[in-house]
Amino acid sequence: MHRFATAYVNRLYMGIVFDPPSGASKDLDSDTTGKPAQAVNSTIAGLLRQVVSKTDSKDTPLGKGWLADFDAGHGLVGHLETYIRNNHTYSLLAIVPGSMVQSDEVQGFFSSVTLPKKQ
Repeated sequence: MHRFATAYVNRLYMGIVFDPPSGASKDLDSDTTGKPAQAVNSTIAGLLRQVVSKTDSKDTPLGKGWLADFDAGHGLVGHLETYIRNNHTYSLLAIVPGSMVQSDEVQGFFSSVTLPKKQ
């Protein structure tokens, strides 16, 4: 697992890359169910001792994104977007005040990311 993070007074932005375990399916890229990506989202929320409250998917410039939201307490919410590329999962996490979820800052974080090209 690789990660990067940027934290401010009341918000956190993080990117997480999960390398598949040896012997894992080599066909994650063709998955259309979202189960592997949503399992990653649930795992990340679980590591933060949170439970995913809403899941969805959307097409983005990065490809098909699998989304998950959770309540982080103290007026904060977590939003995850996970993408599968080259049999790796790339997850983006923002934990921000609920009033900021649709802000330009948060949307800018998700739109500023680039992923490796599909092989």
